[in-house]
Amino acid sequence: MTPADEYDVFGDGSVSIKPAPGHTPGQQVLIVRLPKTGAVMLAGDLYHFREERAGQYVPRGEA
Repeated sequence: MTPADEYDVFGDGSVSIKPAPGHTPGQQVLIVRLPKTGAVMLAGDLYHFREERAGQYVPRGEA
């Protein structure tokens, strides 16, 4: 991925959209840079099953 693939929503680096290719075509993540807490990533499809979240592990396998 290159910086050209990233979209800076407000032009100030505070909110950006990045491609996150994998098993879902067009998948994207939103990065929000907060002054007090730092960067936060908002992403979908992180866990496939409730048990994975409870066990605090990320699913393995091919994307």
